[in-house]
Amino acid sequence: RRIEFAGTPGSKHIILGDLPGNLSGDSIQAKGSNGLQIGSVTHQQVFSTELNNSREQALTDQIQALRDEQQAAQDRIEAARTQQAFIKSISVKPGNEDSGLGGFYASPDSWSKAWRAIGSGMDETQAVIRQALIDSRQLDARIKKLEQELNQIRSNRRHSSRITIAADVVESGRQTVDVSYDVPNAWWRPTYRAALNTETGKLALTLKAELRQNTGEDWTGVKVSLNTGRPSLATQLPILEPWLLRILQPRPEPMESRRAMKMMSMDASEAMAAPAMNDEMAVQIVEKSFAASYILPGKVSLNSDNKPLEVSIETQSLTAELELQSVPKRDPSAFLIARFSLPEGRSFPPGKVVLTRDGDYVGDAALPDIPAGKPIEFGFGKDEKLIVEYRRLPPESETSGFKLIGKSEVITHRYVIKAQNRHKRALPLKVIDQLPVSTDERIEVSPLWDKAHGGQPPQQDLDDRKGVVAWTWTLAPGADQELRFGYTIKYPQGLQVPGI
Repeated sequence: RRIEFAGTPGSKHIILGDLPGNLSGDSIQAKGSNGLQIGSVTHQQVFSTELNNSREQALTDQIQALRDEQQAAQDRIEAARTQQAFIKSISVKPGNEDSGLGGFYASPDSWSKAWRAIGSGMDETQAVIRQALIDSRQLDARIKKLEQELNQIRSNRRHSSRITIAADVVESGRQTVDVSYDVPNAWWRPTYRAALNTETGKLALTLKAELRQNTGEDWTGVKVSLNTGRPSLATQLPILEPWLLRILQPRPEPMESRRAMKMMSMDASEAMAAPAMNDEMAVQIVEKSFAASYILPGKVSLNSDNKPLEVSIETQSLTAELELQSVPKRDPSAFLIARFSLPEGRSFPPGKVVLTRDGDYVGDAALPDIPAGKPIEFGFGKDEKLIVEYRRLPPESETSGFKLIGKSEVITHRYVIKAQNRHKRALPLKVIDQLPVSTDERIEVSPLWDKAHGGQPPQQDLDDRKGVVAWTWTLAPGADQELRFGYTIKYPQGLQVPGI
């Protein structure tokens, strides 16, 4: 905040009021212009019966007024039902000529008028009830709508802060004081938009910031600087105290307390088995060696209502390596994968990524916390112009060996994968499949590679996943590729091997 005033030499007290009640007093800093010497800075809290946020107070008042109207509608219903009960009572318990006030009497000649009077009374009271129920439902809908809006900004804060700055003006003229302080409930998170052009292979990666705040004061025309550092986290390294082990010496105890003492000794042994730690120690926080700052151009206005405001920070034009990948065992489709690296010397905090391919939205991804220069892969959806077929041939079974040395069961599985490129240009295709992995020395798995149709896969145990293999080809426009492979599983006769 900046305060400007025309000052004459002498002592001054500069007061800033209606500040957020939960601002950090220790964080307050005041800096004056050259003709001003800052003395003491004091922080006070001011309490009120009204909510700090005027919008929150207005919504609270509106909700209360609607609830009062709703209660009035309920009162009308209760009154009408009481009238109905009275009308029913005189219709079923008629009096006589001598009953006086003890009952309602109608001579036979006036019965028709009585029936009409009773019916009219019931109609009127029922109409009142019906309209009151309609009013109550409409009021309930309006209350729920306002409560949803209120929940977005609810703080229940009824106190504010006041900062008083004692200063000496040493030179006449225009003076300025800049005051800064930390206040919670202001957030930003990085988001990205990755726009892929499949014709050029260019990937436009735009870093955006989603801003929210519910600090208790609206921001109007403020300069915003974003930082990837987190001042709310602990700044000091945790200290480990000595971890002492000792032998618990048993002591005789009365019979009735042995059960309770046994439970206590169990708790004590568990406490000595590991060093004591609080919640803060249990959470490992890894800070990067630097924090990036982003100073937004111009000025920003953002109300204290927790509603998001998205601003763009920068766009990087990256070159992506495009590849089609398919796992036909699970899905006979080809997925477009873009592989790229982030530029060196820049900070890209992790965040959600919105993916578009040639201008069309295809889905979401997440940018990991990854060093610059290390490859990143994003999937940009299925490619309908690369057709993949997956066929499993009937399994073959046989028994081998001799009775004296033991017989074995041998099962053979074979697969055929076909791919056709219907694009007008050549594209690389990676086909991923797998072979079973034995966890028992009695089970033997032998791969069967067809040299004329794919041969041995160049990538085995892909990404350190045992048994996962991959073949990669470049398919010319309109070209077909056929892959054939299989494996045999051999195990002693009589054993059961599930999953084969």
